Amino acid sequence: MDEAAIRRNLDDLNPISNLKTLAKNKVPMFSVHGDNDQTLPFEENTLLLKQNDQAPGGSCEVKIISGRGHEVFPHFFQCQELVNFILKHAKH
Repeated sequence: MDEAAIRRNLDDLNPISNLKTLAKNKVPMFSVHGDNDQTLPFEENTLLLKQNDQAPGGSCEVKIISGRGHEVFPHFFQCQELVNFILKHAKH
């Protein structure tokens, strides 16, 4: 696909716009997001993910990390809520 075709089909290609099947199948989601992310602002990304997942019945969980942006930061991966989520949904 060239850029023009991608732009024309952006809604169909954007995962945030295509969550109905995941929500219908109860696929658990968890997102950790910095509240100072200028690259992928919360309102335009993770908030839309959460809203679009919850609208058809999904249960996306979000943890906001205060003062952090779009970066690799240990608290993103060592967040207790994320650890609990993974343990809860891990296949035994």
